[in-house]
Amino acid sequence: MSTQAITRSWKTHDITVMSNVTSVHVQGKQVTKLGMIAEENSAPEAEIHLALDVQNDQHIASLLAETKTLGVILKPKDALELGLLLTAMGLENANPEKISTLFERLSQMMADFSIEGVTAKSNPA
Repeated sequence: MSTQAITRSWKTHDITVMSNVTSVHVQGKQVTKLGMIAEENSAPEAEIHLALDVQNDQHIASLLAETKTLGVILKPKDALELGLLLTAMGLENANPEKISTLFERLSQMMADFSIEGVTAKSNPA
């Protein structure tokens, strides 16, 4: 079994990550899709990793005092569903031209990946 990775820069505005104890402000750093290529007749396994930088200018509870980065790992189906939900929410009041531009961008992003194999082109960032 071999592993291949696709990594892209991911710059965001502030995101608040909350727990039952505290909250922390983070910014997106990068998204990586790790694909484990299995035996010939089995489906590849994959995970989507989100890397988040913790903002240093905030008071963080002692539980997270030394934390510099956080990560989120999703299965592809969960990443797709989350992406669809976030896209729909983000485009709630968008005009048809903006939606068309988004679909063109999505099409180009998908063309950069080999969807069936987990092969990556180099990251331009």
